[in-house]
Amino acid sequence: MNVSINIKRTTVSIVIIYREETPYLFECLDHCKKLKNQPQELILVPNNAPSQKLLDAVKDMQTVKIVPSGPKNIPQKRNIGVNAATGDIIAFIDDDAYPEIYWLQKALPYFSDQTIGAVGGPNLTPHDDPFSRQIAGNVLKTEVAFGKGYIRNCYCPEQFVLELPTCNLLVRRSLFETISFDESLAIGEDDKLCVDITKNGLKILYSPEVVVYHHRRKIFLPFLKQFFYYGLFNGKLLRSGKKHRWYYLVPSAFLFFIIVGFIVSWLHPLIAYFYIGVLCLYAVTTLIGSIRNAKAYEIPATWLVIFLAQMSYGIGFMIGLAKK
Repeated sequence: MNVSINIKRTTVSIVIIYREETPYLFECLDHCKKLKNQPQELILVPNNAPSQKLLDAVKDMQTVKIVPSGPKNIPQKRNIGVNAATGDIIAFIDDDAYPEIYWLQKALPYFSDQTIGAVGGPNLTPHDDPFSRQIAGNVLKTEVAFGKGYIRNCYCPEQFVLELPTCNLLVRRSLFETISFDESLAIGEDDKLCVDITKNGLKILYSPEVVVYHHRRKIFLPFLKQFFYYGLFNGKLLRSGKKHRWYYLVPSAFLFFIIVGFIVSWLHPLIAYFYIGVLCLYAVTTLIGSIRNAKAYEIPATWLVIFLAQMSYGIGFMIGLAKK
């Protein structure tokens, strides 16, 4: 496959999918207008026809394509956006996120390396988000809470990675000649796309300079529900063979340990001491993670939500693994 690209004449298509217009969408569009390296085109994929307010919001932008999709799922809408795009690079961002002003300018030079198929970076919690969303952001950037995916949500050294989310992901357009978003997935389609990119022999680069800001789900229920579905669909992907990441099993294994350990710890004092010791080690480890990633007044809530989020993920994963 020919994936060469001339950075001096690179064109970019920004693809934003959404169901309905929200204040966050207009915030995203406002920041897209301010990008230092303006995209060649903006592709919007809503469920329904745009309002006059949206048409007014994009009238001063370069090339704008609005492609109403009807009630499609997320990967279907992303594929519609890809098919409408003409840029050499397709830049994906969520409608509840917005780019830092140098987002494209920092990302594009990496594509001069012909071995790189996709580039992304951190999606950070906006500084002005309320307490409930800041706590969710703290959890997402804590390694002991979110595993290897924590680098997606904070500044880390530049590195090659296995996967990045489509709230901040730029991909060579030529790759979509042979791959697409898996429309059978209700979630996790971005991870599957990254797997397919690496199968094509190209690398995925994380750069701390390629930044977007992403509004988090509120704690408790919306955020815990998000983790439940992460687990549910990762369990399904593992069962189907589309993913083979052993560490996805860890939250479920720990949940199993908590339940079974509590029962068997009554059989012998040594078992009880071991059980309590493991729980204390977990509590200390997650507390340290909370202290490192939260402001002082946010630590107790962050510590609690780390545990609840992991248990929600663990339950979802076991259901996904077992459900046909």
